[in-house]
Amino acid sequence: MNTRIRLILVFMSSSVVLAMMSSGALAQDYPPDVAFGVACTSAQAGQVVECSVVGAAAGEELMVSAAHGTTVFFTEVLSASAEGEANFSFTVPADAGDDQIMVTVSGETSGTTTEVLAVAVAATTPGAPVTTSPALARTGQDLLMVAAIGLVLLMAGVVAVRRRRASASVRDTTRIDV
Repeated sequence: MNTRIRLILVFMSSSVVLAMMSSGALAQDYPPDVAFGVACTSAQAGQVVECSVVGAAAGEELMVSAAHGTTVFFTEVLSASAEGEANFSFTVPADAGDDQIMVTVSGETSGTTTEVLAVAVAATTPGAPVTTSPALARTGQDLLMVAAIGLVLLMAGVVAVRRRRASASVRDTTRIDV
């Protein structure tokens, strides 16, 4: 391969790498987007339940409610922090029995999320808080961008090969043997 073609290939390869780095195709979002959700400590009749909201829009107004059967016994309006988080607590009704409590959080931007808590009647100690794991970081690449770059490189290779063959055939026909 002649030096000129090598230089062209090195230049094109480095241009592709720089373009991918500047476009963010190789970057991940940090911190990773956290899914909108609510997590609460375990529920016991007559006890306080602590809940945390994650993944809301910054400063978003959130409508929170807790219901036992068809009876809504707790409502509150919260504002999410700049990080999209909010905390609240409520007391489970003493007559909740071994039924379920449905906690609902709604925001105009984030949508609606729910958590269903089973009410424990016979427990003597408060339950451990339920923790949520953050969402995984985006580590993949945009396949459309990679495919487009591959197509451009393929076309550049075809052009380089055709030019080389064309110049080689012109040299061969102009050679005069004496």
